[in-house]
Amino acid sequence: MTASPFSSPAAIPQRTASSTAATSPVRTANDFPPIPTPRRTSKSVTSAALAAASAAYTAAVTLKKMRSSDATAKLCEWLGVDGAIVSQEGFGNPDTDLIMNCRKIEAKGIKTVIITDEYAGRDGASQSLADADAAADAVVTGGNANMLITLPPMDKVIGYPEVADIIAGGFDGSLKEDGSIEAELQVITGATNEMGFNRLSAR
Repeated sequence: MTASPFSSPAAIPQRTASSTAATSPVRTANDFPPIPTPRRTSKSVTSAALAAASAAYTAAVTLKKMRSSDATAKLCEWLGVDGAIVSQEGFGNPDTDLIMNCRKIEAKGIKTVIITDEYAGRDGASQSLADADAAADAVVTGGNANMLITLPPMDKVIGYPEVADIIAGGFDGSLKEDGSIEAELQVITGATNEMGFNRLSAR
């Protein structure tokens, strides 16, 4: 993560149901995006607030989503922050909330950085988020959850390796005869953490 130009950012994580592809419930409840120490600048960074924004999943709650993002942007404005770090939990539908929060906060003259993971296809060539906006021009990625990985066979396995074929990111044939597993990165809970909790990134 590069140095932040913000003098007083607000971290705005969205809270939704946890998925195997993103963040464990413990990290979602207790972590917030790290605020980097500025380099080569005289500005200081102060954390002003942590605001949890609702990110509902169904189309029936579109009005609730809009009101939630309106309130989030207004809160940032009231706090008088120069910048906001906006993260999310989940993928697909919550991408809309992530981009809506970013767009509305930016519209108030507050710079934003979004933290997200990506679902850009196994080759990394697809659009990585379900929603997009020109306002989201500063992005920190936790990695491409669709990237194929191979987990080597283990002498001892705790759990049920046969679920590798049916878990999110797995497919028929993921579990190999030698005990190795070929699957998408998202099979590892928290591997593409959207709170900046890991060292993995996409290129």
